[in-house]
Amino acid sequence: CASYLTTKVKKEAEFKRATMVIEMSRFVDLLLSALEVGMPIEIAIQQTAENVPCILSDELKASFVKVNMGAKNWQKALEDIARLYEVDQLSDFVLDITTAYNKGVSVTDAVARKAYEIKQSALLLAKERTAKMSNVILLPVTIFKILPLMGVMMIPIVAQIFSMINY
Repeated sequence: CASYLTTKVKKEAEFKRATMVIEMSRFVDLLLSALEVGMPIEIAIQQTAENVPCILSDELKASFVKVNMGAKNWQKALEDIARLYEVDQLSDFVLDITTAYNKGVSVTDAVARKAYEIKQSALLLAKERTAKMSNVILLPVTIFKILPLMGVMMIPIVAQIFSMINY
């Protein structure tokens, strides 16, 4: 029973990480749109989290409740989420945003660069899944399409061979 619970928790954690990687592209795109309008970064993050239903948004909403109470700032909240989930894309994204904000560089440009990188990695991940899927699909196609076709094509040949044997 104990190993079942740990396995279940690990599977749920992996599922959340995978879901976060998939949903992160959409979240970052909408965050970029909010920043391009001219919103400050903390308000843009809050507005995006409220309007995009995903795991990252849920975590951000919970963290920003603590930020609004004054327990910590928005940078610390983002770092805590990145540390909790251990997703490389999220960690890089948080690092780029906080570094750009602290150095006075345009956060919008940093988010735009990361949005492009996240889109590219999502595209590569989709291509990888497609390549794996084509290998999985090859066996049923072979069994249910090619083999019956070869059987139908062999009927005249076998009939010809039997007719030659009978003479």
